[in-house]
Amino acid sequence: MQSEVERLRNTFSFQFGNLFVRAIERPITLPMLPFNILVFLYKRATKKNILPEPITKITRNCVIGYSAESPRGIHFDRMEIILREMRKFGIQTIHVTNDREIREYEYIESHALYSMPARKNFPDMIPRIWNRKVEQIFSGILDTFHPRTMIFDGDYPFRGLLNAVSLRPEMNRFWIRESLLSFKISSLPIDAFDSFDATIHPSMSRRDDPDTIIGKSGTIFCNPIIRDSHGQKALTQLRKSIVQSHKKVVFVQLSKNVVKVDQIFEQLTSTNDVQILCLNTAVPKKFANHLNVTTYHDISTSDAIQIADVCLISPDFFNIYSCFRNQKPTMCIVESEKNLDSITREFGMPNLPIVLIQNEHDSSYISDGIERLFNNQFREQLIQRMSDLNIQSGTEELCKYLYSLHESNQAQVDLND
Repeated sequence: MQSEVERLRNTFSFQFGNLFVRAIERPITLPMLPFNILVFLYKRATKKNILPEPITKITRNCVIGYSAESPRGIHFDRMEIILREMRKFGIQTIHVTNDREIREYEYIESHALYSMPARKNFPDMIPRIWNRKVEQIFSGILDTFHPRTMIFDGDYPFRGLLNAVSLRPEMNRFWIRESLLSFKISSLPIDAFDSFDATIHPSMSRRDDPDTIIGKSGTIFCNPIIRDSHGQKALTQLRKSIVQSHKKVVFVQLSKNVVKVDQIFEQLTSTNDVQILCLNTAVPKKFANHLNVTTYHDISTSDAIQIADVCLISPDFFNIYSCFRNQKPTMCIVESEKNLDSITREFGMPNLPIVLIQNEHDSSYISDGIERLFNNQFREQLIQRMSDLNIQSGTEELCKYLYSLHESNQAQVDLND
């Protein structure tokens, strides 16, 4: 608001009109009005010939990551993986998130974590007001740390974020765009593809980017952004610290849109030698205190998948790639034909080493799928096929490239350009 007032006061019309206002307020100065007008016009004319001193901003050795809210914390987890890798270069990292649940992982080190509630948490607030508040808060964070690089991970960048980012051309700005959701271009902010230097697509097979015909930002393709596997000793210790049992561990992370969640938990808890592992907010109420259900809040999805023997997930590329990378027999409940088409297009093959349930309303499909996952011979077949895929993490290679751009962006930037 203050900057807008200053802008108005510096306009020609305001300052010229102010000459008459002052003359009327002090009639004794009226004879001097023609002379004052000539002096004012002369100063305005000569002022244009004087080049202003360039305003420069110096960036710091800092990376700010912004993760938008996602139903199962996918954006948050992926951003943590990237920032953890960037810290290996001695860079200060800051994480800003709209995720409603802050997860305090053990490996979060030496950086600040800011949380801003997502817009859906304010149903009575109009979008424009929420975006204005996000812009103000995020601008304050950017002005505090002066990052050299900013990375956004989300389905689409909202107006408040774009306004804050577009005013800071001295930063490297990247958008990680990986989602099963298909947004129409008309529904995205018109300058979304111009406010970033490049859009990052984590994918094993896809190398086409239709976004390039929309804006002027570049494109970066890399292998999936997933965390490297723990060593056997570290994994054993992690498993013992979370699951106090020698049973088969089944990691469950399903969308709230899956209507047969109660049936799935019923079948799993009634199966001998099975322990369910899931986020504490994802357990149906009737199973919240069940002895065969272990909940967590302080480990990442990647760690939960590595701990598990079997996984039941909703279709997220991040989770699917993590399961393949760690060779975990998996059942994926597809919520729509669009989800299925996206998975087929992403992996470039119709037959994946995974149990895909396409009709979640049919109880027999889900029941049969769970039974197949507990068949030893079938699990071995899935593991072998996953091994043949040879999924490689693109995290290290991507971060090395981002770091090279980060290091080359140390010059002062003329903000008058």
